[in-house]
Amino acid sequence: MIDYGILKRLVLEVFAANPYTPVKKVVKQVEKLAARHQLIPSPADGGHKDSYQRYYRKKRLAPVDRQNVTQIIWSLIRENLLLIGADRLN
Repeated sequence: MIDYGILKRLVLEVFAANPYTPVKKVVKQVEKLAARHQLIPSPADGGHKDSYQRYYRKKRLAPVDRQNVTQIIWSLIRENLLLIGADRLN
């Protein structure tokens, strides 16, 4: 499992790069950033629990990480750091 604080920084990085990123695409963008920054746990650092190995080997977020990204987005909305809005894409 990737640390919650690290995931939060990655979510903020996604929105800093493009404030209009649709929520549906945030998880995928966080996944790409985590792989690029080599933040996906590896067996060497003990980051592979049996249930997460198949995701981390493919440089993908485990379901628990995806759930945490969603929780982070809602947390940022509650803190008024993200605003829900509509644009021409939705």
